[in-house]
Amino acid sequence: MAKREIAWDLSEMFPSTTDPSVQKAIDDLTELTEKFAARYRGKIKDLSAKELLECIRGYEEYLTRLDRLLNFAWLSFTANMTLPDTQSLRDRVDKMRAELEKMLAFFNIELGYMIYGNPGIVNEEVLRNYQHFLERFLKKVPHQLSESEEKLIIEKDQFGINAWKDLRRVWLNTRTFEVEVKGEKQTVPFGEAYGFTYGPDRSARISGTKSIGSVLAKDGEIFSSALRNICNDWVSVCNRRKYDSLMEASLIDNDVDQQVIDNLLKAIENNTGLFQRYLRLKAKIMNLPKLSGWHDILAPLPDAPDTKFDYEKAKALVIEAYEQFDEDYAFAVKDMFSRNHMDATPRQGKREGAFFSNWYEGKSGYILLSFNETLGDVYGLAHELGHATHAYYYSRGQTILNGPFSLSMAVAETASTFGELLLTDLLLNRSQSDQEKKAIICSDLDGASINASCAFRLRFEQTL
Repeated sequence: MAKREIAWDLSEMFPSTTDPSVQKAIDDLTELTEKFAARYRGKIKDLSAKELLECIRGYEEYLTRLDRLLNFAWLSFTANMTLPDTQSLRDRVDKMRAELEKMLAFFNIELGYMIYGNPGIVNEEVLRNYQHFLERFLKKVPHQLSESEEKLIIEKDQFGINAWKDLRRVWLNTRTFEVEVKGEKQTVPFGEAYGFTYGPDRSARISGTKSIGSVLAKDGEIFSSALRNICNDWVSVCNRRKYDSLMEASLIDNDVDQQVIDNLLKAIENNTGLFQRYLRLKAKIMNLPKLSGWHDILAPLPDAPDTKFDYEKAKALVIEAYEQFDEDYAFAVKDMFSRNHMDATPRQGKREGAFFSNWYEGKSGYILLSFNETLGDVYGLAHELGHATHAYYYSRGQTILNGPFSLSMAVAETASTFGELLLTDLLLNRSQSDQEKKAIICSDLDGASINASCAFRLRFEQTL
């Protein structure tokens, strides 16, 4: 019997990718943007605090409507990147966004000049709700360019780095991968092949890893060339904007300073030996001389009981984990399931990985992942639902500039990691044997590998 496909329902935003309401929303947003530009271009510097508040709220209305269109086009595309209708809509909405961003390029520049010349306005009582937003915005002002230059960068990115992101995703998720599982060869899409790399069968893990690696290697020169050019583009833009370092833009966007990053890296590197000790212990438990790659590092223990979780079982576990913490806190999780805002089935042409996308106007969001029925997939579900729970509350308590458009990575990942810990607590409390407890604890500790990954990427960025 074929498994039920878990695909999200986007009809709360628009009935379909070809429905006339999509074009009407584009037309209405374009008209709104034109009116905003006509009202405020060249005039922001002379606004009072009360008038600036009205201007910011007008800008948020633009962002809210734009968010709905961007989300619908993006989610439609990522779930089915090979369909002509989703490709067409993605292209149409991306072009619209670029045109509207150019139309409003003056807003950031004029707002920057205003608060840079009069920083005291940030503390005006009428602007209290936007104080932190304006304080963060103030840090970007020294790095702004002229309006013409900002428009050129929008165009450059539209057909450069942004186009490359889509090309890479389409390329990867339209490949097929041959994986040998229990002596039988299977041809599967990336999401399913990747699932084998952290499943219980070691031979399948090795086969999946080799298959993905061999397909990627065939076009290794293309990816290497793209990476070099992306890095050079980033260096060029950072130099033109006169950042003190290549990381400064990211630090400002994430509302964190260099000292925090330095301390984090120092903590990781000072405790590398502790993680290495864990990996040696895991190798011993798995009866291996050493863990030979990610397919071993992220693997479940070989004697772990009940290593297969169907989607309904995973759903029940995650809901129970959140309920065990607090019945009310679990409401957002249940809301995601009841509104069918999940796309979990691996398929050809579906984006790899997992993400949560906030839909501010709908006070909700959508989760994409490729669920392959492992314990790691259950943790992935708990993780993304942590983001969804966070969004459920901040979309009701914050305006769009103070919520999704100002959310730093450090804050965002706190909620998702908390969701994983709730699942760990539940599973440990329900475990019936030492083998179960070891499997759960190892699954949790395997996540520490992200620290090494972050350190590698940070060191790479520092060498540019």
